Amino acid sequence: MDVVAHLAGWDQEAARRFHVLREHPEHSVSYDVDAANARWVAARDDLDWDAACADLDQAQALLQQAAATLSEEMFQASPAFGEWLAGRTADYHTHAAQLEEWIRA
Repeated sequence: MDVVAHLAGWDQEAARRFHVLREHPEHSVSYDVDAANARWVAARDDLDWDAACADLDQAQALLQQAAATLSEEMFQASPAFGEWLAGRTADYHTHAAQLEEWIRA
């Protein structure tokens, strides 16, 4: 379940970053990835499986909504948009086997 919490946390953060980058394309931020992962997992520690999956669904919907508003001009103004999308894709690929195992269970 930690992977679901991890993915939801990063999806929510990506959606938040898209909103910031739309207003400030030059804005950059660095993350302590381990600390962020721990914080997002801990924030969802009290969720049961169904609630964790619902949280992930909601986080994905926020990210999809934020991504749907992006234009070519925004991508040109800030490469961070593409970096975030590539990062989210890579994260899901990294955890795909775990997610598939849980779906089959």
